[in-house]
Amino acid sequence: MSRLLLCVASVLVLSLGLLADEKPTVKKGETFKGMIQKVDPSANKLTVKFDGNKEPPFVMFDILPTTRFIFSTDDGKKEMTGKAAYKNKNLAEGARVTVVTDGKTRLLEVRLSPPDSKKK
Repeated sequence: MSRLLLCVASVLVLSLGLLADEKPTVKKGETFKGMIQKVDPSANKLTVKFDGNKEPPFVMFDILPTTRFIFSTDDGKKEMTGKAAYKNKNLAEGARVTVVTDGKTRLLEVRLSPPDSKKK
């Protein structure tokens, strides 16, 4: 009887651990709005804190060499791809963004609002 209880308890603990480690579910082409929490050029990662009450509140996305960055400015739009976007000073913590994913937490497109824009 104690073996049975031990086995059941082990299965429950392992199941809860797997659920806690589960990655956020995103759909291909899904668009999220939020604010950049962290930019990590060495790991090609961008952490975005979502607007509203999304769960989880933020996700670390992978930046691909083909990820398109669209920087909106007062003069118009400027587009870059991949690592070239790291040179733009507007790609920084606190910037307002809209991201488009491929369904696996990889970014297809990142649209950055003008630096002085405020959420309405």
